[in-house]
Amino acid sequence: MRELIIQPVLNGYIVRVGCQTIVFDSREKLIAAFVEYLNKPEEMTARYLKEAINKSPEPICPPSQACEAVELRR
Repeated sequence: MRELIIQPVLNGYIVRVGCQTIVFDSREKLIAAFVEYLNKPEEMTARYLKEAINKSPEPICPPSQACEAVELRR
């Protein structure tokens, strides 16, 4: 399981999970995803990476962070 940072913003929530960033537009969607992540973190991480809208060939991570997304790449 990776570090989670949840930032409330005007129209929803920005969630940083490890070196990835996800946006939720409602509290209900955030809570449902959070519960799913707690129960099956590896499966959910793999699914989110596979279904990502804005994919890049390599994960975008600050050099100071170890990015495990490379191992879970689509």
